[in-house]
Amino acid sequence: MKHNYTSPVSRLLAYGNPDAFRPENWPDYVGDLGLTTEYVPELLTLVQDTALADYDPDDPSLFPDYADPEHAWCAPIHAWRSLAQLQVLELFDHAIEALQSELEDWAGEEFVDIIRYWGPNVIEPVEQLIDDNLDTPNPILSLINGLYKLPEQYPETRDQVAAILMRLLQDHPETDKENASFLVLGLVELKAIEAVDLLEKLYTAGKIDESIPGTWPGVQVALGLKSESDFTEDELTPEMPPALQKIQEMYEAVQRQRIPDAFSLWLPMDPITFSSTK
Repeated sequence: MKHNYTSPVSRLLAYGNPDAFRPENWPDYVGDLGLTTEYVPELLTLVQDTALADYDPDDPSLFPDYADPEHAWCAPIHAWRSLAQLQVLELFDHAIEALQSELEDWAGEEFVDIIRYWGPNVIEPVEQLIDDNLDTPNPILSLINGLYKLPEQYPETRDQVAAILMRLLQDHPETDKENASFLVLGLVELKAIEAVDLLEKLYTAGKIDESIPGTWPGVQVALGLKSESDFTEDELTPEMPPALQKIQEMYEAVQRQRIPDAFSLWLPMDPITFSSTK
């Protein structure tokens, strides 16, 4: 669907490519364009404008006259940044859509920092989003990541965030293993020793992908409850998922084929040191 945006929101369709900077290094969209809460509805529409994200240079009819076809694809990125600078919590009403759009890579990276730099007011809507989507295949990992990183900027939120992560794990016992593992990773990052009984229960039940937060012995070390000397190297080494294990084995096989041997390099050799073939 083709939308007709009004100025100053329409200027975002020719604003240029977004640089992959942290929020503190973003352009001052609000000051530069004179954006106010009056333009929130249009900005929210622009965030959802999939026609722009699906930019097809061979079909310029998708764009109004004031748009720059070369840069219009990234207008939704500028729009959600603008909403973040305006501190508009309604942005999170459309976070899942952004994370499932053609811009999912951008959204997945930027929503982590948006949450982390927003402040305590963001906790409630993000918690609700995770809660609503934890048992579905929606790409919410960046929301979980952003939530447990929030205390890096706002240390006073640490206890609240840790309690939320624990509640989500308890309320969603059958959640996706990857989702559960990232919730556990958040608790480990927060040094949440208050969650140790819950974590042990999850590991014992086989609910955690060790390649994400580490093994149970490794988690105990990370929480300061044990030292590395209490465990063997095997106990501290995460079990690699079968798919990754297969990829690693294939990679190692290729690398072995590339290693030159004495025979291929025409180096002197004693035949009796080799098997009957090579």
